Amino acid sequence: MDYVLRPGGGTEVPLLGIEFAPARLEAMQAFLDGHELEIHLDRSQAPRLEGIVTLPGATAHHEKVSVRIRFEVVEGLQDTGSGWRVQIPLTVVNWPPRASSKTFLARVYLDGAAEIHSSFPAGFQRVELPGEEGASVYRVVLPVIPSMLRFTASPTGRTGFTFERAVDLAAVVLLAGFAILGWHRFRRLLA
Repeated sequence: MDYVLRPGGGTEVPLLGIEFAPARLEAMQAFLDGHELEIHLDRSQAPRLEGIVTLPGATAHHEKVSVRIRFEVVEGLQDTGSGWRVQIPLTVVNWPPRASSKTFLARVYLDGAAEIHSSFPAGFQRVELPGEEGASVYRVVLPVIPSMLRFTASPTGRTGFTFERAVDLAAVVLLAGFAILGWHRFRRLLA
């Protein structure tokens, strides 16, 4: 993850995250201009994750600083038989974000021809990127940084019947039932 920060005179960047079971973050590293930064993590209030990234003193008064945070997600991929359920916990900088409709941008690269069916947050869109032939690329742009990315995906043409689709179907059937019941009552009132 790349963060563009405005340090405002400080040298400590506070991080927050929530590790949604079973997924967890491991091997976290922070970099500034390719140089590794000191990072301290506190997992004592699990599933809450807190951390501090220490910036070099010379960057404290810079207008913008680009910090890259790299981590591994362990147990974030589950095979559903017809596809995959992916859960990626994210860390956020515990500073108020600048007002923007593009505070957070994520790209998801799936091998081969695969499709995302349901996601949190909603709004993943398939995009075509030059040089990424043979991969399915999705992106989401949000005005806030989410605490996690979650989606279900499957190979193209193999959608399967997922829990999310069952809930969607139940909601449609329930709404249709209410509409039919309302129509019958309305017709009786007119008669």
